[in-house]
Amino acid sequence: MTSAAPRSTTRRFSQVYVNIPPSPYRRDSRGGVPKTPSDENMPEDANSNLNDKPTSIKRKRDNGDGGGQEPKKKRAKVDGEKGGEVKGGKDTKDGDGNEQYPNGYFHCHQCVQKRDTSEGLQCTYRSATGAQGRRCKLKYCRTCLKNRYGLDIDALRARHPRTLQGKELVEYVTDVEHVFKCPRCTKICNCRTCRKAAGLPPTGNLTVTMKRTGADSVAAMLANNKNLTEAQAKELAPPPPPKPKPTKSTTANAKASSSNPAPAPEAKPKRAYTRKPKPAPQPLWSPLPLPSSFTLPHALSRAHIHDFVLRFCEFFPDVNKGMMDELGEVGGRGGKPDEEEGGGEGEEVDVGVRVGWVSEGCLRGVLLGLLALAVDAEGVEDDKDTMRAFKAASLGIRNAGSSLHKQYAALLEVSDVLALPDPLAPPALRSRMTRSEMKIVGQGEVNVVCTAQMVRVVERMIEVCMRSKGVKGVMDECANRMAEAGREERERRREEKERWEGVKKDCLKSNKNPTKEDRDIHNAHLASLTHSLSIAHQSLSPRFAPLGTDHAGRTYVVLAPSAAERDAALEVLGGTKSANSKRRGRGGVREEERRAMKRWGWFVGVYGGLPEGARVAREDDDEGEGDG
Repeated sequence: MTSAAPRSTTRRFSQVYVNIPPSPYRRDSRGGVPKTPSDENMPEDANSNLNDKPTSIKRKRDNGDGGGQEPKKKRAKVDGEKGGEVKGGKDTKDGDGNEQYPNGYFHCHQCVQKRDTSEGLQCTYRSATGAQGRRCKLKYCRTCLKNRYGLDIDALRARHPRTLQGKELVEYVTDVEHVFKCPRCTKICNCRTCRKAAGLPPTGNLTVTMKRTGADSVAAMLANNKNLTEAQAKELAPPPPPKPKPTKSTTANAKASSSNPAPAPEAKPKRAYTRKPKPAPQPLWSPLPLPSSFTLPHALSRAHIHDFVLRFCEFFPDVNKGMMDELGEVGGRGGKPDEEEGGGEGEEVDVGVRVGWVSEGCLRGVLLGLLALAVDAEGVEDDKDTMRAFKAASLGIRNAGSSLHKQYAALLEVSDVLALPDPLAPPALRSRMTRSEMKIVGQGEVNVVCTAQMVRVVERMIEVCMRSKGVKGVMDECANRMAEAGREERERRREEKERWEGVKKDCLKSNKNPTKEDRDIHNAHLASLTHSLSIAHQSLSPRFAPLGTDHAGRTYVVLAPSAAERDAALEVLGGTKSANSKRRGRGGVREEERRAMKRWGWFVGVYGGLPEGARVAREDDDEGEGDG
């Protein structure tokens, strides 16, 4: 009798397993198609989603006893109150981007997450690594741009390709609505892939550390330490919070709580004290001793002549400082402002002639200097006849002395060369006339009896001299002389500060503080240096011009300082004179003399009406609106 076979052996031979290869015609048998690096930020379509699903290697085994049971499907719960709407779980229809991503989606290069297209930005820079002229494909989301690089996506979108210039038109694509160069193209990308390619460890999540330490972005943290990681960042200490300053109310409450355990009422916050601004100083408006018919062109002509002679005084050796002061006087010399009679042959006398101007000797020195400058001016022919005419005119004016008629007669030698205008009409005829004056009047020529008649003749000669070689040479040195004055002022200021430090050290040795008088002297010395530099710069100004005009039509005029003030300022800057010393002699001007406003350089001249609420020094019914 044979023994029965073991049960395990019987079971092994009774079950047969067959390995059936997958059909090549089934869709699920195909493997997933790997993505290339160039498809990193390309949007996916429906067909690719079906092909990307990996096939399951695990297969069900057929039971020998019978067919397999189908898995039970969970019934969806129906909500009767909402018309049979099925309550499902979270919507996962994001393959085609219809519901979760209505604008489409992309994969952020930084966080490798799927983001909505409206929340990202693609680089518009032409990548140098790809094909020539090919646009970079990388895209970054809003969150990564803000946290990792401190960039605002709205500000990046605001820049339009129309703002590109020069080389940028070739480096960026221009068929889009924005301009953006991604972090990888700018060599600052800190994503895992780019850092690995650079041989650096991945940073990890540094956003929390960035917010804790108060940094602007992760890129700012990596700029200080490019090997910074998340583990190292946790050891960074946050910035210390600002300590609140204890107020008086807090100190009072603390003392009250220590003495009295009962809670004290909260003190009312004190209103912040705002210092009342000081009112602006109101200028004192004073009418000048001029007739109402004295107009702005009259004042500008005299100011122009004064500043030109003072500016280029080295070309006027016959004009001394006293004559310079005559050019700056307001009322002039030898005039009769109250005279309203007409000139000869029924002509009306110009107001400039009635006001007067300078002395005959001053006019003679000015004419000699202008003739010496006009010889080499542009537009003046360099021939023998012209040179002979200039020599004759200079000799005639020098020999004329104080005779204005002889000076003008000598000036007629170059009248055609310089295109000189005729002098103004003379004032009313005097009761006494010489035979030569009667002869001139009988011939119909202009009789020059006062220097004010020659104002427009001198002004025309100045216009010609502005194109001379001598004036141009001085103008070219203007910048160097102004820079030299600035260096001297800084040197004197440094010396004064050193002197003040020595005074304070001496007081410290004797256990005393500097007195108020010492501080006033120091401050006055510094203010004097600043004022001297301002006077030096005004004396070196290229040419006279009004300051400007305000909205009410008032014109403001300021003349250059006098020769005495200019020389004193240059002495202070040069260190040959102390800034606190008082000038003696004719150069010193008292405050009472300045308030009289007898010279143009002592005040700001304003031509026009008085503003509302103006503070007037004195009123005179005989004087109208004018400079004042």
